[in-house]
Amino acid sequence: MLILGAGCVARPIPRYVGPKNGMDVYVDLQGGFDGERVEVLYNGMLVYDGRPKTDYTLGLAASVNFKVATGTLGTLTIVVDEASLARTIDWKDGRYIFVSNPPRQFSQATEPCGYD
Repeated sequence: MLILGAGCVARPIPRYVGPKNGMDVYVDLQGGFDGERVEVLYNGMLVYDGRPKTDYTLGLAASVNFKVATGTLGTLTIVVDEASLARTIDWKDGRYIFVSNPPRQFSQATEPCGYD
């Protein structure tokens, strides 16, 4: 007899720990977030888990900061309510990532966004 789910335990996603002397990078969750569960993963490891809500006076729901090795490529994945979008990031092209939802899309910049 097979009992589905018996003995299965959800494994937590390992948390990303960047290099201490690495480059600071920033992922801003901007417009369109309304309290749904959001995970931000870097190279498959968790850097953020929350339920952000966009403050439309600022255009920002949450800002995530972590460190990466200088001059590296990495895969950034945004998971919103189990639907994910992944993109390979070349940090030489900018250390600021802006994410909107919907449509779920990334943009990358060399300068931070000016939130007022």
